[in-house]
Amino acid sequence: MQKGYDKEIIGRYEDEIERSKILMDKSIISSLTFEKPTKLKTIDLYYMSLIAKDLERTVDHVIRLTKNESNFLSSIYTLIDELNLIIGNTENLNHKTALHFIRNLNKIKGFKVSDISSYDKERIRLSLITIGDVIIDWAITRELEK
Repeated sequence: MQKGYDKEIIGRYEDEIERSKILMDKSIISSLTFEKPTKLKTIDLYYMSLIAKDLERTVDHVIRLTKNESNFLSSIYTLIDELNLIIGNTENLNHKTALHFIRNLNKIKGFKVSDISSYDKERIRLSLITIGDVIIDWAITRELEK
């Protein structure tokens, strides 16, 4: 996206994110309803669902950014990579991991909203902050379960 992109491909990617979110919600409902054993705990699925909702909101604004926003996009990519590691390895999620994510998130400063681009960047930042809050809650929940 930093070097240019095809809007049709981005649109399909956004559709795929929405489809994945729906599948996650179905999985959570199924897990709660039928109590089938899974690799993930129901509470983990719940937190992943919350993150997926905010990621969907984030993508809605990311696709509107131009390639001139490469510095901002690279800072977001760093956070998304870290988020991917957290979700991919939930067994190691603890308050230290969550705080590391929050510290990296705090490196993105707020934007004074003066146009559509600054609005999109601020909405992205706020969605990532919400994801950070979910990760903190998730880490605390996991530590309380021990």
